[in-house]
Amino acid sequence: MMRVFMEWSIDHYIKRNGLESNLTDKQKRSIHKRVLFLVDHIDKEGLMDSADIKPIRVEANNVDSLISFDTLHSYVHSHNHIPKPSELLATWDRLEPLIITIWSE
Repeated sequence: MMRVFMEWSIDHYIKRNGLESNLTDKQKRSIHKRVLFLVDHIDKEGLMDSADIKPIRVEANNVDSLISFDTLHSYVHSHNHIPKPSELLATWDRLEPLIITIWSE
């Protein structure tokens, strides 16, 4: 559910801010590329503190990170990869500043 919520949130932000035409074809096909595009845009616009953005950017690029879309994708598509409640809470804690920014009008 978290992966679906994140993907929907990212796409919502991009559409709400009229950024679809700024996406490359590669970014349109890759949720990982869209999240990095989103974080870069939020950083450029000064919508989040750099101290909150940097860990999101770093962890999104680490395929083993709890917040990477590879990990979130694995939760959805692999019956052997079941997150612990503590992992889900840690993931939410790391993503919360981004979620708040995305859904703030």
